[in-house]
Amino acid sequence: MPTDKHTPREVRAVMAAREAAEPERVLFFLGWCKKCEICMAFCPRDSLEMGPDGYPWLAHPETCTECGLCEVLCPDFVITVPAYHGRQVGRQVGSKVGGKVPAPAGKGVGPPGDG
Repeated sequence: MPTDKHTPREVRAVMAAREAAEPERVLFFLGWCKKCEICMAFCPRDSLEMGPDGYPWLAHPETCTECGLCEVLCPDFVITVPAYHGRQVGRQVGSKVGGKVPAPAGKGVGPPGDG
């Protein structure tokens, strides 16, 4: 974890960049973040970086696929990826209206009569 002190100017620059980096794609509730860096370690596209203030941010929005892995692995529920939730809701709606939704592998995990 970063231990260097940064000037207020550096921190303000990072905050401005965060706001400009398509804030709807990946949302961070930094008040809960303990700076563990798990989100960055497991991001498959290295889209997240640690800012000079020590908090993660979406530094490379152009590479982010909105897969939701950072959200799922965050132990403190700091991260929300709205598009990831949209895909999950779409799967649930599809199953209720007769759409085919792949069931997880294993016996007894799908809907009744599914095997």
